[in-house]
Amino acid sequence: MPVPKIIALDTSKTMLHCNYSIMNKIEGDDLDDVWQTMNDGEKKDVCYQLGRLLAQLHAIEMKA
Repeated sequence: MPVPKIIALDTSKTMLHCNYSIMNKIEGDDLDDVWQTMNDGEKKDVCYQLGRLLAQLHAIEMKA
């Protein structure tokens, strides 16, 4: 599963009033930019791929 590399993470809320992270950009197109240009088959394929990725995330067991 492609994931961005975390470059910086700050949870201290001293610079901003919220937590933030800085990550590198993963190569590829933003789905929001191309969704309207896709046909129904392509959209279905993307939804299937997203479902598989979500299933992989749900399968990760975290230790307490």
